Amino acid sequence: QSLEQQNKILTTRWNFLKDQDNSHSDSDIKAIYEQYMSKMNQEMKALNYEQKSLESELVKVLSTMDTFRSKYEDEIRLCSGMEFTFMELKK
Repeated sequence: QSLEQQNKILTTRWNFLKDQDNSHSDSDIKAIYEQYMSKMNQEMKALNYEQKSLESELVKVLSTMDTFRSKYEDEIRLCSGMEFTFMELKK
């Protein structure tokens, strides 16, 4: 008897859930899908814009880094030359 009662409860729940799931018409689903796709397209455009901006910034940073690397290497050569000259003068 308890199993029969549980079976009726589960059957009722199952029918309720099936009816609830079928309550969306095809036009509702299509509208939800199109709204979702529109939002995804907007996000894609924003991400593409951000990517281009970040790539541009990266190019600038790499250029600045190369400039500083070149200046650093020049300073190292200058210091090495001065140390050599100092050692020669010291002799």
